[in-house]
Amino acid sequence: MENKLHIKQLENSKPTKEVKKKSAYEYEQLDLEIKPDETGPMIMLTSLFLIWGFLTVMNGSLSGEIKKAMDFTVLQETILEYVFWAGYFIMGIVFYFISRYVGDPFAKYGYKRMIILGLIITAFGCFAFYPAAQIANIQEISNDLKFFIFLTGLISLGAGFTILQIAANSYVIALGDVNTASARLNLLQGFNSFGTYLAPIIASLLFVEANLGNNVGSIKTPYMVLGCAILFLAFLFSLSHLPNISYQKSAKKSLRGESQLWLGVLAVFLYVGGEVAIGNHLEAFMQLEFIANIDQSDSKRFSSLYWGGAMLGRFAGAIFLSQLEQRSKITSLIFLTVLCYLLAFNVLAETDGSLIFSSLYVLNIIGFSMGAGRSARTVGVFGALAIFFILVSILNTGTIAMWALIMVGMFNSIMFP
Repeated sequence: MENKLHIKQLENSKPTKEVKKKSAYEYEQLDLEIKPDETGPMIMLTSLFLIWGFLTVMNGSLSGEIKKAMDFTVLQETILEYVFWAGYFIMGIVFYFISRYVGDPFAKYGYKRMIILGLIITAFGCFAFYPAAQIANIQEISNDLKFFIFLTGLISLGAGFTILQIAANSYVIALGDVNTASARLNLLQGFNSFGTYLAPIIASLLFVEANLGNNVGSIKTPYMVLGCAILFLAFLFSLSHLPNISYQKSAKKSLRGESQLWLGVLAVFLYVGGEVAIGNHLEAFMQLEFIANIDQSDSKRFSSLYWGGAMLGRFAGAIFLSQLEQRSKITSLIFLTVLCYLLAFNVLAETDGSLIFSSLYVLNIIGFSMGAGRSARTVGVFGALAIFFILVSILNTGTIAMWALIMVGMFNSIMFP
């Protein structure tokens, strides 16, 4: 009774300075019935996930321009292609040993501060490409030094993104009701995929239609703009009144007996490997004579459908896992199907291909229905559909093989969230 009376007094009276200092999350820890407002944090996180997805794919296009313009060896080009993704693995292992033997930085500083740190490191990685591009055409400077500076930028991007992966995804889950955590994660991953959808289109405008290709200096402006945008986002995060959520360390457990954890690690390894492998090679695949025989500009536009399918699939996942009424869910899914058609028409400028793409999106929705809201069943259904389309692509040539591989993105959608 005293606790309820105290809550009533807090609601009806003007907060004291001491009350103002307490965050909504701290009230929740005091077992008071005051929950943090999710709206502001979700808006901030949406912008983070969008620019993060955009830079991930745009970086692949920019790295391609670097390799075309520079006289690097085959080994150096291979390292440049894979070091960004290797940064995830290396930094993940580093964070594990730091957490285990020194102290968990996320427990000590909280997710908000770690997100800001990740953004600053990512911005530094973007800015590193400016001096790299400046010295690229100076003959007196060795190729090894030029390669090292480009490598520094890519490693910094990978390190920053690793921190964001750990912090931002966990923050989304910890931010609100655990029962709607999957829906929140799917929603924000959808905006992440929206960024990956935009990146190939903008890359096509920058490097193909604007004819900036084969000139390494053309990467300076995009990276500087992205670096400034990320730094500004870090500044906004520092000013925002986000609940500075941290957590208490639980008793140490042996990882050897955590079979679900190791199966999860294996599942994420296979999923990300498949998604990135297809995404990185899809443009070259479509340009092959016996596949679609299209030029670079068209291949970039078509590859945006691969990421666009992932975006729409994740939005559908957010709807299925939300607590919306059934009528609202159906209305939202119809809207997404129409959006799917418009998205495809924007890329293809033709009715037939757009209808095929949006019809296959209906298969995506059926997959969610078959999953019935169960994680293992849903991942199983979507994994089987992704494998099916990969096999169709392997066993065929021409546009059938191209479209089958593009559709894998739509069924990869739910895997990570």
